[in-house]
Amino acid sequence: MVSIHEKIEKAKQGELVKFKKLLDNKDISQSFYSMVQIDRDCYYASLEALVSLMKIPSLMRNEDTDMSEKGKDLFENMEKVYTQYPPNNPDWISSNFWGEYAGYYLNDYKQLRKKDGLKKYQELTKGGTINAVIINESKKELTGKELEFFQARHIYFTAIQMDFEKELIELFEQYEKDYPKSEYSKYIRPLIDKIVQYHQTIEQPFNENMRFVDSYEEINTLAEAIKPFNGKKIYIDVWATWCSPCKEEFKNSEALKKILAENDIQMLYISIDKDRDQQWKDMIKFYNLTGNHICANKLLDTDLRKIFDQNGMLSIPWYILVDENGTIIDKHAKSPSQLVAGEKIIKNE
Repeated sequence: MVSIHEKIEKAKQGELVKFKKLLDNKDISQSFYSMVQIDRDCYYASLEALVSLMKIPSLMRNEDTDMSEKGKDLFENMEKVYTQYPPNNPDWISSNFWGEYAGYYLNDYKQLRKKDGLKKYQELTKGGTINAVIINESKKELTGKELEFFQARHIYFTAIQMDFEKELIELFEQYEKDYPKSEYSKYIRPLIDKIVQYHQTIEQPFNENMRFVDSYEEINTLAEAIKPFNGKKIYIDVWATWCSPCKEEFKNSEALKKILAENDIQMLYISIDKDRDQQWKDMIKFYNLTGNHICANKLLDTDLRKIFDQNGMLSIPWYILVDENGTIIDKHAKSPSQLVAGEKIIKNE
């Protein structure tokens, strides 16, 4: 049976042979070929690491600290990859794929490889300290420009997910002290400023126009969710705090509010978050989501999935329009950005 490593190595050599012919024909220079080889080595090493990482969590038994033998084999395969292609190779930083390759090593492999790794990783993530652990790990494994770039990349890509981790503020402040002339800081600073603003905002009380539907924890179906609004049209936004496209749409909230008022439509937000009750409420404040709110329990979540797709699939952000009788008149209503762009909220009007 052909191994993952052999398949990936074959694919890489298939690409490189084309460039080798160009080199032999003097259509490209040796320096250009060397650059291509570094890039392909980095890309395929990153791909091999990712394939192994995708299999490991499902093979780890959450109830104990040991991994299956197959899981150990995958870790050993990754170790071979990282031994052959060390992430701290200064030449590799020229590849567009070095950042993700080093990320798989420091963010995932080094954490999961530890005893009871998956459980500890989850605990650190919930505790809001995983990023500090990864940054500290990078200082042990990397130096020079590689370390500077990795830290900047990690802080940037974590911040851009808009989960507003408070630890990023302190990590970036330390980064600026360590690299006062870093060319990357100007791209990170606006994101950190937003995180600072977030934590200032969530300290404030809820706006009186942010309403939580009574006993929303006991609402098990969409029909039950819309019952309190009987006699009124409802625009429903199904979202989650971890959904970046959902949060991107919130920049249209003020304009949406005006459109709904003009059409006498009520606003209902339904979050499908699990175990993120505080973050759900904090983001309602931060994004100024005036309207009515429900955090779906397991039964409501299941009902929403059935409505979206009979196979139980669900893609968010998802918008639903309901008429005065509680009937869904548009199962896939226009998004706020589409409405702001001039599309009609109610079809055939």
